[in-house]
Amino acid sequence: MLQPDPATQPNVFNCQPSETINLVTSVDKAPFLAQFPPAPTGGAWATVVQDKANLPDTRTFVCPAAKGNSIRFVVSCDERIAAGDPDPTAHYTLTFTSITNPLNPPAVFNIGVPQGLGPIPSSYTFNVV
Repeated sequence: MLQPDPATQPNVFNCQPSETINLVTSVDKAPFLAQFPPAPTGGAWATVVQDKANLPDTRTFVCPAAKGNSIRFVVSCDERIAAGDPDPTAHYTLTFTSITNPLNPPAVFNIGVPQGLGPIPSSYTFNVV
């Protein structure tokens, strides 16, 4: 899993056929209010481990087997911050790692959700090359 151009396409990746990707999502302020689709477009969640009480959310997916195909999904992050919080922003961290190619560097995305301004959607695309 490699980012072709993090500056111009920060949420687009190139992956190998049938590459397995792990996504770990966490938030610094409970409750965990990230929403994922039931299945990504062009694929499925291979595993999902959700423990909203203790965090984080961990899921894997397998990229399509045929070159030229892709898998896409949107993660929507929201907040429920108590009134008077001195830092009224929920900070989500999404970390993508390749299980197939563990020497590839992880891709880390930070999404800040200010109080009253969520949910904030973020889309991700994995193109098989």
